[in-house]
This record gives sequence, structure tokens and C-alpha cells, in this order.
Amino acid sequence: MTRFFQNSACLDSDRELVVLVIATQERRVEALTSLGRHVEALLACDDIIARCNGKGGPPDPSEHVAWALSAKAFTFAREERSEDAAKVCSEIIGRFGPSSPTPLLERAGRALVGRAAHFCDLGRYEEALSDCDTFLATYQSSAEPWISETVALALLTKGLSLLEIERSTEATDVLNKILTCFGGETEPPISDYVASARDLLRDTESE
Repeated sequence: MTRFFQNSACLDSDRELVVLVIATQERRVEALTSLGRHVEALLACDDIIARCNGKGGPPDPSEHVAWALSAKAFTFAREERSEDAAKVCSEIIGRFGPSSPTPLLERAGRALVGRAAHFCDLGRYEEALSDCDTFLATYQSSAEPWISETVALALLTKGLSLLEIERSTEATDVLNKILTCFGGETEPPISDYVASARDLLRDTESE
């Protein structure tokens, strides 16, 4: 029995050490990303995921894995690697979406809209529209604080995608919805999305 408690104490100690290492790696990813050292940041993200998936991982690895995957997607986007960023977003959606064993709705929702934006960058407009519509149908009614910002981005991506496939009437309706819902916002990033919507509407009207 004494040996059992000793082994349990060692296991707890090991896990506490892993948690500290992961926290350090997360701060390292943020610092490397801000310095533009993207290759090192991606390697640090992979290290976090590997530690979480190992036998001696933290007690609740989901948040750490979701954080690392989100950081990877952001880093790929900074490098204009939209294809890679979209693939990572797909992994987040699959692992943490509403129907997953470990749902993390904010991470999955942001990844869904992020993937739509990456699809739009890649010229895959129908897929971008599908992701935007899925997000709006699944998440828009939520009262979570993060929703407004992500809804605004989803609408902007949808409007831009509709313009690219020459469905200008629908695009105009969507872009005007951004102004109606968020036109009074003064804080970024929502204010930036509003400004982009106004610019797109102005360009559409001048054609």
C-alpha cells in the first residue's frame, strides 16, 4: 500500500512538471510568433501536442491541444500558408466540435470561420460559404462574448465569397447586415470588419 501511494505521488509530480513545461512552451510560442520565428513556433506547438498525447500528459489535455492547434493555424496564416492553416482548422473542428467527445465550442467555432476565410483566400468560395452558413446556423444564437466578433467575420467572409462568384445581390444583403448589426462598434477587430464591409459595398455600387 505504501508503494502505491509513493507511485501515485510520483505520477502527480510528473504531471505537474508536464503542466509547467506546457505552460512555458505556450509562452514561448507567443514570443516566437511575435518575433516572426514561425518555424520554431510551429515546432513548439507540435511539442505541446506530443506532451498532451503522451502517457504522462496533463490531467485535462484538451484545452492545451486546442490552444496549440489554434496557434499553429494562426502561424500558418501569418506565413500565408492558407492550405496548411485550413487543414489545422479542420483538425480543430473534428476534435473539438459540438459532436466531438471533448467539445470546446469557442475553439471549434473560431476554427470553422477561420477555415472559411482560408478557403476564401484559396478561391474555394463554395466551401467558404458552406462553413460560414454552418457557423451561423450552429453558433449565432449563443450569448457567449466571443460570438459577436466571429459572427462579424463570418458575415464578411460570406459577403466577399458571394461577390467573388458574382452573386452581388446576396452579397450586398450580407454586407449591409454587418453594418446593421455592428455599425456602431468602435473597437477592433469588429470595427475593422465594418470598415471592410463599407469598402466592399462602395466598390459594388461604383461598378
